[in-house]
Amino acid sequence: MHKGDIHHILMIGGSSHIPKLQHMLQAFFDGKEMEERAHINIDEAVAYGAAMQGGLLSDESRHRPSCDFPVEYAHTTLGIDIDGYMVPVIPRYSIYPTSKSIIVSTQTMKATHLFGGGGGGWREKTVSFNVYMGQRPLSKDNYHLAQFSISKPTPPSLLPAHDHYHHHDDDHSYTPTYDDKVKITFEVDVNGIMQISALDMSTGAVEGISVPYEGYTLPSDDADSILQEAE
Repeated sequence: MHKGDIHHILMIGGSSHIPKLQHMLQAFFDGKEMEERAHINIDEAVAYGAAMQGGLLSDESRHRPSCDFPVEYAHTTLGIDIDGYMVPVIPRYSIYPTSKSIIVSTQTMKATHLFGGGGGGWREKTVSFNVYMGQRPLSKDNYHLAQFSISKPTPPSLLPAHDHYHHHDDDHSYTPTYDDKVKITFEVDVNGIMQISALDMSTGAVEGISVPYEGYTLPSDDADSILQEAE
């Protein structure tokens, strides 16, 4: 967007009373006049907007505003790769801030490193998780965003091993038939920063990464293209 695309300029908040600021803004927009609207209280508008945003962020639905209000949401699905398929963690249209988790098994996942050799032949198995964005079922057809790893103590009987995932549509969880679980959590805060973590359910160890807002968002035209291609 360029400043020539702006047709109307309305200043709100206490600073909008400062003449110097008004002149600077008018000069930036090549002399375009600032609008004055009698039905808008420029001092109360900021407080009103903050109150509405607080209602949106509230866990209690009775605090949520009933009128139309711009919100941040997931334009496309965010998830991780499991055996070549993208497993959704944050579904499309989820409103931010949000926090969603799934539980996966690392038994069928290929180890990136095997090291150690403690008592009983146990080893440290390092498994990598790849984060994707998109609407296609196959991970390779979506946008790769990031990768992170977690190490798990693994008994020799599970190196290698084969198992199946059982999908529950209600909570997106993947329950393995043995206790080798990792809890994957995607959390987007009010500033749009996404924290992705992997919690080892057996040891409590946590590994993760942080992805800035611009790292997992696309222009609306690109997002629309992804959806059209998926359909």
